[in-house]
Parts: sequence; C-alpha cells; structure tokens
Amino acid sequence: MEIINVIGSSMGLALLSGVNLYATILTIGLGLRLDLVSIPSHLSSLSILASSNIIIAASIGYILEFFADKIPLIDTLWDSIHAFIRPIGSAIIGIQAFGHVDPSLELTILLLCGGVGLSSHTTKASIRLAANHSPEPFSNGLLSLLEDITVFWGTIIAIKYPVIILLICILFLIFFIYLIPKIFRLIKALFIKTIETFQYVFASK
Repeated sequence: MEIINVIGSSMGLALLSGVNLYATILTIGLGLRLDLVSIPSHLSSLSILASSNIIIAASIGYILEFFADKIPLIDTLWDSIHAFIRPIGSAIIGIQAFGHVDPSLELTILLLCGGVGLSSHTTKASIRLAANHSPEPFSNGLLSLLEDITVFWGTIIAIKYPVIILLICILFLIFFIYLIPKIFRLIKALFIKTIETFQYVFASK
C-alpha cells in the first residue's frame, strides 16, 4: 500500500508542478517550515523543500510568475520558457518523493513524472494562449488565481490523500490523450496569431 501512496503523491505533485512549479514547492516548503503541513513517513524525503535556499528561490520564481501570469502575451512567453523548466521540475520532485531507489526505477519515475508534468503544462499553456485571444480582459487574472488555488489545495491532497490524487491523475491523462490532437491544432493556430500580433505591435512602433 505504501508504494501506491508514494506513486500517487509523486504523480500528483508532478501534475501540479506542470501548472505552477514554484507554488507547489512553496506550499510544501513553507507548510513544513511553519508547521502547517505534516509530511507522512513515505514522503519524508520531501522535507528538503523546507530548506531556506529552496524557499527563497521558489518565492522569487512565484512572485515573478504571479505578475507575468496575469499579463496577456507575457504569460505566453513565460509559459514558453517554462516548457522545459516545469517538466524537469516535475521529474525532480517525483524522484525526491521516492527517495533513494534503484537506478532503473529512478529513470522510470523521471520519465513518468516528467511526462505528467509536461501534459499539465501543455494543457495550461494552451488554455492561457486561448484566453489571450479572448475579448474579455480579466480572463488571464482569473485563470491565474484559479490555478494558484488549485495548486495549493491539490498539493495538500497529494500529500494527505495520495490515492485520490492518483485517480485524478489517471482521469486527467485519459482526458489529455483524447484532447492531444485538438490541443496541438489550437496551439498552432493561436501561436501563429500571437506571432502576428507581436509583429504588428513592433511594426507600429
């Protein structure tokens, strides 16, 4: 049963890290530092996230993302940069949740958690890209706040209720696989529009 709990927690944290890596780390790190979160024995290796250096780095990243995430086009640029950072961060957190494991299992966990993080990042980025072309100016801010709230409570669930978050991950991945063709068509179309918008803005100057 403990292995199921570790898998559930690691996949859940990887999924959430793909949405907001810094918020996921801060929720755990500050929660531990302020004694607001208790880590179960099977996740004891995550206590490293309470390190001052990690909390400071994650805080800087979160503050930058908090503002960048609410500005149309800037959030697209931010998501483009984090297309590499979030999946890698997801994989590292997944490995850290497992602790010391056999090298072959470690590679499996890296690929699994990195893939989960990439899928949630891709979903988030495509939704935000679509929101940038919405005539409603407040959609970015609302989506950003909703993401932060989801990541915060999702992280708590991943720690306390690993089986529940594992089921959520499985359902999300099934849904993601179904939506992959639509997501990539949407990203392609909206990315072209975004480039054209950038070109228009710079040309007008």
